[in-house]
Amino acid sequence: MNTDAKYTTIQRDGMVDSIIETLGNLTMHGRARRSEFWWFFLSYYLYKILDKLIDPFLPIGLSFVGSLFGLYLALHLFFVTVRRLHDIGRNATWAVWGWTLINLSGYLPKIYPAVPENLYYLFFDISFCMFLYLLRLCAKDSDKGTNVYGASPKYKEINNNDI
Repeated sequence: MNTDAKYTTIQRDGMVDSIIETLGNLTMHGRARRSEFWWFFLSYYLYKILDKLIDPFLPIGLSFVGSLFGLYLALHLFFVTVRRLHDIGRNATWAVWGWTLINLSGYLPKIYPAVPENLYYLFFDISFCMFLYLLRLCAKDSDKGTNVYGASPKYKEINNNDI
């Protein structure tokens, strides 16, 4: 990365365009802007809240379809998290640990009911701190220029010929 280079910000479209772009990009390769990650993060959790509210009133078939759609969105959320971490120069390991630990913490008491309750709280605290750290990483500004994961989706280098 050239430290003497000057950069300009590439303007993006709004929320809906960002979410549609994320849904059309089911890959871990490349980089994602903060806005792409946060708009999809917000839409995923709004869907989860809506699903919890209307799920008891749906027939079993529609409830199953809603669960499959939620899994589909969760997969996209994981991939956009990986691309967001690529944008700040981090690898996918942070996303794997963050999302795995926070999701396991809710299921451990059901899987291992004989384990003391304090261990569940300790595991939940550790996983929650890891999740918060992951969100902190996703809130960082993009690396300017090109890193090992590709060109910046936010910053464009200004050449002397462009000025």
